[in-house]
Amino acid sequence: MFDFDFIQRHAAERIAAAEIIFQPFPYTVIEDILPDDYFDYLIAARPDADTLGVPLNQYFNFAGVPTDPHFARIPPEHQKAWVDFSLKISLPVYREALLSRFAAFIPQKLDMMFGEGWISRCRAAMPGKSDTEIMAHLVSGDCSRPASSLGRLIVTRGDYPLPPHVDDCDSVFTMVNYFAPDNRYEH
Repeated sequence: MFDFDFIQRHAAERIAAAEIIFQPFPYTVIEDILPDDYFDYLIAARPDADTLGVPLNQYFNFAGVPTDPHFARIPPEHQKAWVDFSLKISLPVYREALLSRFAAFIPQKLDMMFGEGWISRCRAAMPGKSDTEIMAHLVSGDCSRPASSLGRLIVTRGDYPLPPHVDDCDSVFTMVNYFAPDNRYEH
């Protein structure tokens, strides 16, 4: 149905070309990271707030994996859309492209997560690996919680405001894809 090689190249090129904004912390906003037809397909596969029982002006956050009981409530063809997105685009492309794009900032984040001296401890635990290979291993999600390995889906109902906040310190990257059918979340 979709040429995932093309979608992967498109997403990687958009990430590589994105401007890094340095304040208040290094981040980027990437418009049109996915081709329009694939984006529209994912919009159509968004979980329905009624199906999930999301209260008005609230949100519902659940693992995008078939073993999550809430994920299992959405139609199988929609589950496939999100699993394909995670396995064919988000995990292989976003992770590698972000690792490359934000490589200069990763050591500071790992200092926050593991404390100073983490690189020495990792060098001792992974002899023969370069610092870049060690960081790639730590960022790759090899040690992440299995339930979150395919990402999370957040469904909102009504006008749920998401104020500025800091995500957990146990993630090197936070990648948020807004799949809104209109421009109400435009920056």
